[in-house]
Amino acid sequence: FPKSAKFIRGLLFESDVENIFADIQNSLDRQSTFEYIRRFKTKQGGPVWILVHGVSIRNGDTVSITGSFTDLTKMRDNEELR
Repeated sequence: FPKSAKFIRGLLFESDVENIFADIQNSLDRQSTFEYIRRFKTKQGGPVWILVHGVSIRNGDTVSITGSFTDLTKMRDNEELR
């Protein structure tokens, strides 16, 4: 993932990088879906909580990953207020 990994890494908090890339690698190894909730950085550097759901497929040397990001920040903030 040279270009995409560099871009995504810039959106992550350093303490979360290892876990996220391990999740993606496990998905590649199993050729299965992945789903997790992790913190990402806003342009201002603050946290947003994102549900990441995707699937990775390896075909020889070619790797494809597709999926979606859903912002859960407001829902998470509301839960913390209860």
